Amino acid sequence: QVAFQQSDYVAWNVWALHYGRPLLPFRYQHLGEMLALGPGEGAVAFPQLPEPLGDALGTLLDGWAAGVLRKAAYVYRQPTNG
Repeated sequence: QVAFQQSDYVAWNVWALHYGRPLLPFRYQHLGEMLALGPGEGAVAFPQLPEPLGDALGTLLDGWAAGVLRKAAYVYRQPTNG
């Protein structure tokens, strides 16, 4: 997660350095955690939302729905040529 976020900043900063533009400082943004719990199931923990939108523990999802969400997130983040 961290490396994926850093890659955008590295690409911009290399370009900016070459063309004399200002560099961007990296700021990590926690997007939650996902893990597999066997075939077809998983667990997803979304980060805590500010009050009154969320509670102190954030949002937890498990079971087959979390497994589908986890797989969809990985497919979405796959590199493409386009």
